[in-house]
Amino acid sequence: MAADAGRRRQLPRRARDALCVQEPADRDALRAALRRDARIAGGCLRGACPLEAVSALPPAAPPGKRCLVAYATRERQYLWSVELSPEASILDALIAARAAAGPSLDIPWDSAAVGIFGERRARADRCADGDRIELYRALRGDPREQRRQRVARERRGR
Repeated sequence: MAADAGRRRQLPRRARDALCVQEPADRDALRAALRRDARIAGGCLRGACPLEAVSALPPAAPPGKRCLVAYATRERQYLWSVELSPEASILDALIAARAAAGPSLDIPWDSAAVGIFGERRARADRCADGDRIELYRALRGDPREQRRQRVARERRGR
């Protein structure tokens, strides 16, 4: 027992790791949040500003959300990254992407079906931060009929 008292007690690895200060999971998001208010990023966090200066800062604006709007043709895929307000809907994201795309593209903004990550949604539905909003093209033909034609061609080729 006396020998154990003089030796430093080793913690199990999991307990030792739990006591360590963890890095933030998303450093880039933390840096972007700090860059939004230049006064905070300019030194208040490092203790360069007195407490009164920190309390005099304007209240932080609610963080917005960033969504990706996607449309694909047979030749090309179009992607627009849009910054939206927290309560924005899919329609708001389409309006922002339409403004970013410009009038030269022939994209059915008003008539195409829309969805988020492959699931059809209504234009009035809200979107979350990081969603990929997709505009869907109409099918060129009936898939069942196209398959029948393909099978008939293959049978003639044998």
